[in-house]
Amino acid sequence: MLTLPTLDDATGQMVPMRIGQYTRYVFPDGTVSNDLMKFRERWPEVGINEIPDPARGNDRTQTTEEINPPPYVVIRDKPPAEIEAARVAALDAQILGLERQALEQGLVRTLIDDLMTRSLAIAAQAGVSEAQLLDPESPHYSRAYAKVHANAAERAALRAQR
Repeated sequence: MLTLPTLDDATGQMVPMRIGQYTRYVFPDGTVSNDLMKFRERWPEVGINEIPDPARGNDRTQTTEEINPPPYVVIRDKPPAEIEAARVAALDAQILGLERQALEQGLVRTLIDDLMTRSLAIAAQAGVSEAQLLDPESPHYSRAYAKVHANAAERAALRAQR
């Protein structure tokens, strides 16, 4: 952060005011700068100083207001009701995301189960058994059906463990 001595109208005193790196500044000799970092060697002649950025508040529990005169920021505690409302909103968003994920997974499982049932029905109409679809040695072997079947079996086993 950069500061520049500036006349304070209220007190009539020179006080350091915050300025940005890209503040347009005209040096006493008429040189115009739109990037004060390029003229770092000339800062002492006009009183520009670089100071560390002031500490900021915790965004969850405090508000940080930027001001021009020192200390450059004012940190205030948020009211407890506002902190609790933000916490509840974050939890609600997390729960909604988990519910949405569970719904999507359920829909995919339902779709896969439906496709398995239809595939088995079509195979049965053609005289092919489920065992033939699952047997890698069979000419009717379906790698996709076997994979889905294995996943369904694994899900069933996990459900049984609950």
